[in-house]
Amino acid sequence: MPDAHVLLVYDSRHGHTFHVAEALERGLGKVPHVLAARRSYAEVTPDDLDRAHLIVVGGPTEGFSASSHIRKMFRRIGAYALEGKYGFAFDTHASGPLRGSAARFIEKQLSAMGVRFLEARRSAIVVDRPGDEPGSDRLTLEAGAEARFEALGEELGRLLVQALAEHPPIRSGGPPIAPT
Repeated sequence: MPDAHVLLVYDSRHGHTFHVAEALERGLGKVPHVLAARRSYAEVTPDDLDRAHLIVVGGPTEGFSASSHIRKMFRRIGAYALEGKYGFAFDTHASGPLRGSAARFIEKQLSAMGVRFLEARRSAIVVDRPGDEPGSDRLTLEAGAEARFEALGEELGRLLVQALAEHPPIRSGGPPIAPT
């Protein structure tokens, strides 16, 4: 079986989304024939998008939606056609009733580019560290979040391998083959 390539894109202001991206990457790495490349939102290239069978994008929820960095990335790559590729969106946000969702924005952008989703978007909750005063800068991912996202990464890897076996891509990067 040929390798399945995953592009894992993230924006992280305080490190929480980075840790979730690392956990997803660890999980993806447990699946044979799945190769994941983790990139910051600023590092994404057309070659990365061409090579990827699965595009995973995540970022912090800021102002009830995606960060300015994620929005800027989509403005930069937004005209890029991603039909035939799979996707997944995730975010991090504080607990509470008024939080919004960066993942909802990311899903909408990827969908407009032709991506099909292997799983519905997910969120990791950021909470005050136990023992710290509420509202301080001492925030952390809620207990168990990294383990859940690692397991989710493994599941995404399995789903990707299954999807590619059932519907192999017509072309996986590189120039089209000229007729003879």
